[in-house]
Amino acid sequence: MVPAFLRGIGLVIAPGRRGRWVLLVGLALVVAVMEALGAVLVFSLVSLMTQPDTAEELPLAQPLLALFPDRSDAILAAFAVGVGLFFLVRSAVLVFQAYAQSRVAWSAGSMLSSRLLVGYLSLPYITQLRRNSAEYVRNCYDMVNRVVGQVLFPALMVTSESLLVLSIVGVLLFIAPSETVIGAVVLGPVVYLMLRVIRPRLVRAGKENVDAVADTYQALQQALHGAREVRLHGAKSYFESEYTRNHRRMADTQVMHATLIDAPRIAMETLLVLAIVVFLLLVSMRGGSTAGTLPLLGLFAYAVFRLMPSLHRVMTQLSHIRFGQAALFTVVDDLRLIAAESESSICTEDRLSFEHEITLEDVSFQYENAEIPAIDTVSLSVKRGESVGIVGPTGGGKSTLVDLMIGLLAPTRGRVLVDGADISSCTEQWHACLGVVPQTIYLLDDTIRRNIALGIPEAAVDEVLLERVAHAAQLGDVLAESEEGLNTIIGERGVRLSGGQRQRVAIARALYREPEVLVLDEGTSALDNATEATLMQSLEELRGSITLITVAHRLTTVRRCDRILVVEKGRVVATGTYEELLANNERFRRLEHGQAGPSA
Repeated sequence: MVPAFLRGIGLVIAPGRRGRWVLLVGLALVVAVMEALGAVLVFSLVSLMTQPDTAEELPLAQPLLALFPDRSDAILAAFAVGVGLFFLVRSAVLVFQAYAQSRVAWSAGSMLSSRLLVGYLSLPYITQLRRNSAEYVRNCYDMVNRVVGQVLFPALMVTSESLLVLSIVGVLLFIAPSETVIGAVVLGPVVYLMLRVIRPRLVRAGKENVDAVADTYQALQQALHGAREVRLHGAKSYFESEYTRNHRRMADTQVMHATLIDAPRIAMETLLVLAIVVFLLLVSMRGGSTAGTLPLLGLFAYAVFRLMPSLHRVMTQLSHIRFGQAALFTVVDDLRLIAAESESSICTEDRLSFEHEITLEDVSFQYENAEIPAIDTVSLSVKRGESVGIVGPTGGGKSTLVDLMIGLLAPTRGRVLVDGADISSCTEQWHACLGVVPQTIYLLDDTIRRNIALGIPEAAVDEVLLERVAHAAQLGDVLAESEEGLNTIIGERGVRLSGGQRQRVAIARALYREPEVLVLDEGTSALDNATEATLMQSLEELRGSITLITVAHRLTTVRRCDRILVVEKGRVVATGTYEELLANNERFRRLEHGQAGPSA
């Protein structure tokens, strides 16, 4: 488990940042040496106060004997001032250490969260669909915070505090070896027993907490995202019950965590106090003088003063680490998944060259756990500047075919080529050529302008182009309804717009990219006939300069296309112009007369 844990820490820390962690260990060594020196200084100061004639036996007081011969009071004062100055410097170093540890740990967390987000966005689309989006949100935020707060930062604390404990124990062994060994013999087995009892319970509670957090996030997200349906179907009590139940599970694991962390502190405090009592008993049994005992007692009192919080922190942080292991391994598993499955590009250009045609060579695609292919051995080509319509019955494979052409899905067999280049090796560059209006439209809770210029920094927005595409997408009436115009806030998922208005914003977004290929996957289904006719007329003006691929269930939408593909049961069963198909193809005539039903 320990090697896997250490490998996990190595994986979540970005390679370029690992040197900072080495420097933190070096800083912890410096602090440990200072703590050891502090213990020696305390012992020496108490010795000077109680037994001034022993100054010549104290190495740290030797320089003062040369400055103040026969002046024990001056030696004591100078030594006390020196000790005070040392502890001031020590305090400054401790503050800097605390700052450095926090800064490095949380910076690593920030980078880790960004790595996860970029990695998730780089996963193949089909891989992204395997998991609930709430899980991605949880991992990027909550799991990363846990990795930092319950693994990385505690690991730093354990390292620095362990070095500190070892340095002080080393001083105790040097000055009072027998008493120190007796204390270790008493404390060691108790600490080991506590670790053996508490460790498995913390690991189990950590795993249960990760599962409970995932279920809580999912219940919350589903309730809020489906607020309209939840209200209309009277399902509020169900979602409230699910959220409360999962949140209570999460709270229970946190209670267990807090209890198991506090137990070692209480035990350690009791044991250390008992250790002082044992020390005093040993001194008494030996018949030692009070004056001779005070320096040693002062040393042990200082040691207990420093050891008690340090040992408590070590035990507490070890408990945090065991509780946070599940979060660490969750993140590590995803980092490995991202490394194994992320789509990579070997293209050197920002945009793929598209001069001639898009070609599908014997392309097939089958969804996981499906019995039959969604697309079955399709071969076709689309010429640059051509306008192609895709029609067919519900579930026939139209949208899947388009997703393969645009590179969202990778064929299980066959290839998709653009001017002879396989798009699987340069997906991002191919996407730069596309403008896509999907069936389900995603809109930001932001202004119309930010939704059209999606992902474009504000300073880089082309105002002239923005106005032009808004006009082409027939958004004039939408902009006229508000004094804010393009700066009108449309609400989460565009709730302040009608379905047709949302679709027009999506069309403007696609046109803003000035694409070489425009794909409308049911992209005009929410528009009324008049608006759709005007929009299609605007797109008609681009004929020849843009390649248009349109999936539609209203045949009037594709009537002017150069070529129409009829897709049924994953195959292209017919192709031709509108007039040719209407005259010669029975399947198309059934679509024309509405016998095939609405498209999916």
